Amino acid sequence: MQAKSDVQVMPGDVVVVHGHTTGDPGRTGVILEVLEAGSGHEHYRVRWDEEHESVYWPGSDATVRPGTRRKNRAPRTRHENGIATG
Repeated sequence: MQAKSDVQVMPGDVVVVHGHTTGDPGRTGVILEVLEAGSGHEHYRVRWDEEHESVYWPGSDATVRPGTRRKNRAPRTRHENGIATG
Protein backbone atom coordinates (compact mmCIF):
# COMPACT_ATOMS: atom_id res chain seq x y z
CA MET A 1 0.00 0.00 0.00
CA GLN A 2 1.26 3.46 -0.73
CA ALA A 3 2.52 5.51 2.18
CA LYS A 4 0.10 7.95 3.73
CA SER A 5 2.25 10.90 2.64
CA ASP A 6 2.20 9.76 -1.00
CA VAL A 7 -1.56 9.78 -1.47
CA GLN A 8 -4.55 11.17 0.37
CA VAL A 9 -7.20 8.49 0.53
CA MET A 10 -10.72 9.86 0.11
CA PRO A 11 -14.26 8.52 0.00
CA GLY A 12 -14.90 7.17 -3.50
CA ASP A 13 -11.42 5.70 -3.86
CA VAL A 14 -11.14 1.97 -4.48
CA VAL A 15 -9.31 -0.50 -2.23
CA VAL A 16 -8.06 -3.72 -3.80
CA VAL A 17 -7.07 -6.59 -1.51
CA HIS A 18 -4.94 -9.05 -3.43
CA GLY A 19 -5.54 -12.81 -3.21
CA HIS A 20 -3.22 -14.82 -0.99
CA THR A 21 -3.28 -18.11 -2.89
CA THR A 22 -3.33 -19.20 -6.51
CA GLY A 23 -6.83 -18.79 -7.90
CA ASP A 24 -7.94 -16.43 -5.13
CA PRO A 25 -9.21 -13.33 -6.95
CA GLY A 26 -9.01 -11.15 -3.87
CA ARG A 27 -11.66 -8.50 -3.38
CA THR A 28 -12.42 -4.91 -4.26
CA GLY A 29 -14.46 -2.25 -2.52
CA VAL A 30 -15.30 1.44 -2.56
CA ILE A 31 -14.15 3.51 0.41
CA LEU A 32 -17.17 5.20 1.96
CA GLU A 33 -15.39 6.88 4.86
CA VAL A 34 -11.80 7.41 6.00
CA LEU A 35 -11.30 6.83 9.72
CA GLU A 36 -8.22 7.31 11.84
CA ALA A 37 -7.41 5.56 15.07
CA GLY A 38 -5.64 7.38 17.89
CA SER A 39 -2.40 5.76 16.73
CA GLY A 40 -2.66 7.58 13.39
CA HIS A 41 -3.22 4.37 11.40
CA GLU A 42 -5.97 5.03 8.87
CA HIS A 43 -8.73 2.55 8.32
CA TYR A 44 -11.80 2.70 6.16
CA ARG A 45 -15.50 1.96 6.03
CA VAL A 46 -15.76 0.02 2.76
CA ARG A 47 -18.63 -1.25 0.61
CA TRP A 48 -17.27 -4.46 -0.87
CA ASP A 49 -18.23 -5.84 -4.27
CA GLU A 50 -20.07 -8.61 -2.42
CA GLU A 51 -22.55 -5.86 -1.39
CA HIS A 52 -21.72 -5.71 2.30
CA GLU A 53 -19.95 -3.04 4.34
CA SER A 54 -17.23 -3.37 6.95
CA VAL A 55 -14.48 -1.42 8.66
CA TYR A 56 -11.15 -2.38 7.10
CA TRP A 57 -7.57 -1.83 8.28
CA PRO A 58 -5.32 -2.11 5.21
CA GLY A 59 -2.30 -4.38 5.23
CA SER A 60 0.58 -4.95 2.86
CA ASP A 61 -1.74 -7.00 0.61
CA ALA A 62 -3.88 -3.94 -0.24
CA THR A 63 -3.58 -1.05 -2.65
CA VAL A 64 -5.75 2.04 -2.97
CA ARG A 65 -6.41 3.67 -6.31
CA PRO A 66 -8.28 6.88 -7.04
CA GLY A 67 -11.96 6.48 -7.73
CA THR A 68 -13.72 8.17 -10.61
CA ARG A 69 -13.31 11.87 -10.05
CA ARG A 70 -15.46 14.28 -11.97
CA LYS A 71 -14.17 17.57 -13.31
CA ASN A 72 -15.75 20.84 -12.15
CA ARG A 73 -16.72 19.30 -8.86
CA ALA A 74 -16.17 20.87 -5.47
CA PRO A 75 -13.15 19.39 -3.67
CA ARG A 76 -13.96 16.39 -1.55
CA THR A 77 -13.36 16.63 2.15
CA ARG A 78 -11.45 14.12 4.16
CA HIS A 79 -13.38 12.46 6.98
CA GLU A 80 -11.78 11.75 10.31
CA ASN A 81 -13.78 10.02 13.01
CA GLY A 82 -16.98 10.79 11.11
CA ILE A 83 -16.37 14.55 11.06
CA ALA A 84 -15.74 16.29 7.73
CA THR A 85 -12.58 18.39 7.73
CA GLY A 86 -11.33 20.94 5.22
